[in-house]
Amino acid sequence: NVLCFWNKEKSRWVLEYTLPAVKKFRTTLTLPKGMSESKARSIGKAKELDLMKGHFTEKEYSKICKKNDSGSSWTIEEAVEEYISSTAVFKSYMQRDKEKYEIPYRFKFFTETCKLKMLHQIKKSHVLDCKNDFIKKISTGELAPSTAQAGFATVQKVLKWLHENEKILSHPGKEIK
Repeated sequence: NVLCFWNKEKSRWVLEYTLPAVKKFRTTLTLPKGMSESKARSIGKAKELDLMKGHFTEKEYSKICKKNDSGSSWTIEEAVEEYISSTAVFKSYMQRDKEKYEIPYRFKFFTETCKLKMLHQIKKSHVLDCKNDFIKKISTGELAPSTAQAGFATVQKVLKWLHENEKILSHPGKEIK
């Protein structure tokens, strides 16, 4: 997927690769001057691994949004509401009522602590910080271990659903257990 080639006009190595969108498209990344071929190829392999994991830079994500004609992406609150309303039909009244309060509360970590507004801003580091916040609350006695585990599992479940239903390009906490 990642093509690494020498651009004679610019005297630089260039990576060309496909970004996912409604209609997939190729994009390029021009590497700094003076970079060796082996370093360029190493960066190309790392880029390929990032793409396979669904990790994108802000600039790449912006390009994808433009290609998808979405212009803007979802806020965290909109994404949580979408999850709650879309999955409600499969749940009991009691479970729906519980999730209506629990899920927005769990995602306040991202909006209040991390100061994020948009869904696509949630990165792996934020999910890891969220997990560490749950661990801290166990050590201070604020939460029981089972409550903290269930809370983090809820965050992971919602992020997974958003990814599977193409609301986000990748699941930022996929590798965090």
